[in-house]
Amino acid sequence: MQEVEILCKRVLILNQGLVVAQGTSTELNRTLSGHRQVMNLVLEGVSQGDLQTAIAGLPEGATVSSPLETDERRVSLEVSLSKGMSEKAIFDWAVSNHFTIVGMNTKTMDLEEIFRRLTQSDTKS
Repeated sequence: MQEVEILCKRVLILNQGLVVAQGTSTELNRTLSGHRQVMNLVLEGVSQGDLQTAIAGLPEGATVSSPLETDERRVSLEVSLSKGMSEKAIFDWAVSNHFTIVGMNTKTMDLEEIFRRLTQSDTKS
């Protein structure tokens, strides 16, 4: 599937002879995620108490969707953003809480994961 992502701008996915999806990998990602964007965020210089308070003050439409991973220096979060919400809102939230952003990226599925999700059978033999 890596070759397909490199060579093709658009893909067509078939399942049992039927077209189940078509578009760019970005469009397919958006469709499968229900138009919610998921970000991985790594913050530094955060106490657990400050973080819990700050999470309660996340912008409307943003939720922490995975357990927090922490060590003595860093905290990793998975944040879901509602449709139309930008990464800038999360950046501004972190800055306003005086958190140092060490990493911030959008989580996406590769074509192989997209294919598996679209073609997996709900019934097992």
